[in-house]
Amino acid sequence: MRAKPAAREAPASAEQMATLIQNTMAATEALVLRSGGDILIELGGEDAGLDVSLAKHDLLLHAWCPQRSLVRRVMEVKASGRGLRLSCRRLGCAQPEVLYLESVGGSGETGMRSSRQLFRRALLAQLERQYPGWKVVPCGYSQQRAEENGCHLVLFRHARHWMAWLAIAPEESLEAAETALTRLLDWTAQPLAEDCPDVVPMHLLVPGGVVPEFRERIRWMRRPELFHLHAWTDSGIEELPSSVEGNIWTRLRHATTSDAGHFADPFTLELLRDVQRVCPEARLRAGARGLSIHVLGLEIASEQAVQLPGQAPATRFSFGLGRQTPLTHENRGQFLELAASVQRQRHGFGHMGQELFRCRPEAWLEELVRRDLRQLEPDCLEGFAYTQVPARRATWESVLDVLGILRDGRLAIFELKAAEDLNFPLQALDYWSAVRHHLRNGDFQRLGYFPGVELAGADPVLYLVSPALRWHPRTGHILRWISDDVPLRRISINEDWRAGIKVLERR
Repeated sequence: MRAKPAAREAPASAEQMATLIQNTMAATEALVLRSGGDILIELGGEDAGLDVSLAKHDLLLHAWCPQRSLVRRVMEVKASGRGLRLSCRRLGCAQPEVLYLESVGGSGETGMRSSRQLFRRALLAQLERQYPGWKVVPCGYSQQRAEENGCHLVLFRHARHWMAWLAIAPEESLEAAETALTRLLDWTAQPLAEDCPDVVPMHLLVPGGVVPEFRERIRWMRRPELFHLHAWTDSGIEELPSSVEGNIWTRLRHATTSDAGHFADPFTLELLRDVQRVCPEARLRAGARGLSIHVLGLEIASEQAVQLPGQAPATRFSFGLGRQTPLTHENRGQFLELAASVQRQRHGFGHMGQELFRCRPEAWLEELVRRDLRQLEPDCLEGFAYTQVPARRATWESVLDVLGILRDGRLAIFELKAAEDLNFPLQALDYWSAVRHHLRNGDFQRLGYFPGVELAGADPVLYLVSPALRWHPRTGHILRWISDDVPLRRISINEDWRAGIKVLERR
């Protein structure tokens, strides 16, 4: 016997739809009415509003603001995300249209898109007030692509004068702030508009917390006078001094040697020997969190502090990929099986179909480089290779890849990328400026780096290293903006570097 189809829910009446819209308006202070990705009307201001009314059996929606006014016949109302989905028709038009009435705040892609559009409108309005007579000029750069990354790019013109603006809202992520200058420089890689000169003054409106980082980056640009830093204050957009020196906040911990053997107790050394019998590539590493066992950059075990009942605090190892399990005598065999399975996949002649071969490529490359820096720079001193050295202030805390020293005593910074990354040059510049800062303060010798070697006072040399086919196509354009005062070398290596590093090109 065939089951009866479920009864379809009766469509809401015009009165019910009006109640849904009115309740949504009453429950939320900040609302927008949008169509697709475009905000049509921002509700909540003195000169903006939305009203619904009944005309026979139809529901009419009227929304207005100083820029526009619209009237729609509402056919259906459904809950959607942070608001309502309205199926509408223009008066006298049979073509359906979908509008969204939703709150501005909250999380999610739609909320972020709405917030960015509101920020852009406020930005343009403020700039037009502060720069009367200047007009926004459409440019070839994809504005949508920039805004998807939290950056707002605007090109202005007044007679023969031009200026470019890049702004970041305070609520954007640190990643958006970190890549903002790269996006501005990338914007200049192509003609901005007809009759626009190749180089124009560039203005950056950034959150106050990242101003020191931007000052330091601008300091090392080829033409720092072109860059202007701004912050949004109660009185409007205020220009900040860009040439302030000595405001880097960065920390450097005590040196730890790459050979962690002398840190280990007999139990750890015995464990390492057992692991290396089944996994010859296993190495013991010493870091800020203690000792760990790695296989070509992949951690398989680490020290964990434990407090056993009735005993003093002690450390023991835990093992695993991701979630770790405390290592005991009973499960020691499982740990050795894990190490053997990692060895079977993670070796120089594996293939990309294996997950353990693909994962953490830059950590793998770092391990190979650290073993002998001379394969990249023959002038490096053997036996000095410090990894994971903290290098930047806390706003976007990070660590440089490998720090070495040349025969003449100059420090050598090796930054590595295994995949395309347009922000690579400026990220490396951050590390270089931090190392230069610590060198000038005498921190490296004070904290035990490069024992027995006299450090030269000359600025460090920065090496950018990547497989030959993994450079971003516009890396060269970004590099041309970096000052000649930064000693910088670009090294391209072979694509199959996992089987052994070979230098293909030096620039």
